[in-house]
Amino acid sequence: MLPLCGCIIGVLLAQLLLWIDRTVHIKTLMHYSSGTATGVLAAIIGAMVALLGFVVTIGALGIQQATATLSPRFVRLWYRDRLQKVVLLTFAGTFTCSFALLRRIETNFVPDLGVTIAEIAIAVSLILLLVYLNRFTHALRPVVVAEMVEQAGERVFDQWQQILARQRVNSDHTASGFDATAPAPVLFEQAGAIRAIHFSGLVASAAEHDYLMVLGHTAGDFVAAGDVFVEIKTRAGAKPFLSPDPKQLRGLAPLGVERTIEQDPAFALRIITTAVQILDYIETFLHRICTADLREQYPYADRTGIPRVEIPGSTWAEYLQLAVTEIRTYGTHSVQVC
Repeated sequence: MLPLCGCIIGVLLAQLLLWIDRTVHIKTLMHYSSGTATGVLAAIIGAMVALLGFVVTIGALGIQQATATLSPRFVRLWYRDRLQKVVLLTFAGTFTCSFALLRRIETNFVPDLGVTIAEIAIAVSLILLLVYLNRFTHALRPVVVAEMVEQAGERVFDQWQQILARQRVNSDHTASGFDATAPAPVLFEQAGAIRAIHFSGLVASAAEHDYLMVLGHTAGDFVAAGDVFVEIKTRAGAKPFLSPDPKQLRGLAPLGVERTIEQDPAFALRIITTAVQILDYIETFLHRICTADLREQYPYADRTGIPRVEIPGSTWAEYLQLAVTEIRTYGTHSVQVC
């Protein structure tokens, strides 16, 4: 999205600069003939195309070659790197801006301001390229990768805990007020990993029908077709059951071929899989987890405090097992691991 926005911003910026050159007549330090301006903008356009290809090549091929020593799951985090997106945005914006300016050069009109801004933009692009290359060369070391993943996992875990801390469940309304004898299940129609769950949408739907929804899986779980997404419970003696649209409910938990980290802090532990030094960051992450209030079920309440959605959570034992069991098994003969 950011590179696409850069293309649009570049075109709009070029139109603004052309309007200023034609109407305001701002005096610039640089004045160009039509031939010089055409040559400068053409050179900038060619340079931006080359730099765009260079950055994409680094992002796509360089990190894939590094997966021989790093977890391939790390590639997802690298693709989402903000600096890489800003670099692509700047390059794409400079390209489209220069191209839009080039096609408006005439014998009796040269957008001096626009050409000057394009030159400044390519200077900024080169500086960003150097910063990007410096970061890229350092970001492929296993310890740096571990730090990035651990910090991402902590951010997600802290956000998760903050959301749960804001839940104010009314003590007068508990899950026992709903009939659990004959819950109505909503099933998944296809297999995949749950990428995220729109909890506020589930709460709104449950509050609208006065139901309690109990999720069978949470973000990060892999589900098969026919697995239970939610079990809907009604109040005892309530009006006849009117099920929400199952397709709409399933749309609140999109599936993908791979899990994502946004609502799945355990995914960070799964990514960190190599090198003894990684144990230090696993320890840091586990220390943050063990200080939190972990539960097997987390209630989501509506505005009145009535619990509407129950989400399964990971216990301390599950986090600990995920973090150390495989490493302990494969590192049995390593003194440092033990």
